Amino acid sequence: MTITFRIDDGHNFHAVRPAEISPRQLAALCDFLRTQSERLGLPLIDHEWGTIDEPEFAFEARVCPLPLASLSAILDHADAAIAVLDEAQFTGRRIRVRREENIGLVMIEVAWNHDSAPSLNVANGNAYALLEGLGLDAESCGEIPLADLRRRLTDPVIHRRLGNDPHLSQYLPSLVAMARATSVPVEACLAWA
Repeated sequence: MTITFRIDDGHNFHAVRPAEISPRQLAALCDFLRTQSERLGLPLIDHEWGTIDEPEFAFEARVCPLPLASLSAILDHADAAIAVLDEAQFTGRRIRVRREENIGLVMIEVAWNHDSAPSLNVANGNAYALLEGLGLDAESCGEIPLADLRRRLTDPVIHRRLGNDPHLSQYLPSLVAMARATSVPVEACLAWA
């Protein structure tokens, strides 16, 4: 069992329906993302499970640093795909690309995760230790304002406690990225469940 930590800004990410893309468009999108990752020097693809050659897969992709016109051309300027890309860029989110074997279609949708701050999946034991290390109650679900997370991560005692623990220090870069996310509203929070 795991607990997922992510930024929650209350945005309805289901405001735009998922769009179907073809296998050719998927391959072109992946090639473009790999090329742009090398050019920009930052990873644009975050694999969840499987590969595009398998019957089932899912990955998230950062699209905010990329021109909408280029992405749109790859997806043949399809209205539904453009709506997903536009919503992702407008709200500062990633897109999620997935294929489920029982459906067989490749779908893109707006992801939960913000462009610059991925979610963090942590095994329950480590998640409770991480929460305690942050000075929070070890509850399986909850939330704190991002401003509070920033304050806690800059507290020398908390930072040292997390940084000196070999099991918890691996999560610090992701937590810091979430705390530093700039494209989120002031009322955004770190949520876990």
